Amino acid sequence: MTEIIHCADLHLSTADQTYSLAVLDEIVRLTRDHQAAFLLFAGDTFDSFPAAEALRAEFRKRISALPPACEILLLPGNHEELQRGSRSLSSLDLGPLTVLDSKPFQLLGRKQLEFLAIPHQAGSSGYRDWQVPAKKLRRIVLAHGVVSGMAYAGGDEEAGGSALDPDLFVRFEADYAALGHIHSRRQETRGTLQLAYPGSARVWRRGETGERGLYRLSVPAAPQAGCRLHFHPLKSAGQYREYHIPLGLEGETEDLAPRAKTWQAEDWVRLVFSGLVEDEHSAADLAAVLKRDWSSRVRRLDVDREQVSALPGIASHPLVRKFLTAWQENEPQEETGRRIWMMARQMGLNAIKESLEARR
Repeated sequence: MTEIIHCADLHLSTADQTYSLAVLDEIVRLTRDHQAAFLLFAGDTFDSFPAAEALRAEFRKRISALPPACEILLLPGNHEELQRGSRSLSSLDLGPLTVLDSKPFQLLGRKQLEFLAIPHQAGSSGYRDWQVPAKKLRRIVLAHGVVSGMAYAGGDEEAGGSALDPDLFVRFEADYAALGHIHSRRQETRGTLQLAYPGSARVWRRGETGERGLYRLSVPAAPQAGCRLHFHPLKSAGQYREYHIPLGLEGETEDLAPRAKTWQAEDWVRLVFSGLVEDEHSAADLAAVLKRDWSSRVRRLDVDREQVSALPGIASHPLVRKFLTAWQENEPQEETGRRIWMMARQMGLNAIKESLEARR
């Protein structure tokens, strides 16, 4: 059985150096613990070309801890192109690895496996004219971009990726497509072909909810046996957690302690306040208290007060109190309906505010 670690979109950066390098440390540990024969970086390992230059020594030190028997393949993504100019990633000393930056493709034969590498490029629509040799061994395709049908316009949608036709992987007889660029984990099987995005290896930006992690691909020696795919969460990456919190009419809110019990030191927590209050200063004071009490518990704590508005005298107005009582009585039982319920509260309060202001 050949073990392969497939990760993507680590986005090593100087701005998040300690955090992002800690995630790389865990990737290296998992690779070593599973005695993987290959470690695949499927693009956007670095947040930009200057980041690769600045962090190459730290990166080199970490991957050098892997045994010589583990081969490391690094595919450039669109972020390695940022501010690159005429320089090339393969000219940097990144340690004992192979940079797969030859365009439009590069084919390597290794240990009863073939690796077909397709780095990020302006377009791959001409792939039908590529002179890719016929498949001789079990073939793994590394590619960085958006496979048609595997993306959606969500919070983790990453701009700048090239489009990849699913037929490309079928035409070139891939057994497994080790993909990067989309920041949420997803997997699809088409016949005997497995296409997989492990998602971003760390929380790179706001909205990337869910566990961050990597895939471990187990490839049997028997040519006809199927490959097995396992997802491994990366604890050092933490999670992005966002809470929409309605403020009371005098700027009060719920006790956050029950929610905070689930927070980990590596998490990024964002609190989004909403509501209509007597005085906006109450929301500012509350945000300061929460940051003082909870910032040390997590990697990052943000408080968004943009959805809070003020109207003096609102706390005692009977229409507002009647509306909030009716709203509270319609609290949904399922978590899926809470977001709409919260939006209804904000919309209702805004409508009341506009009506009252128009009468003045």
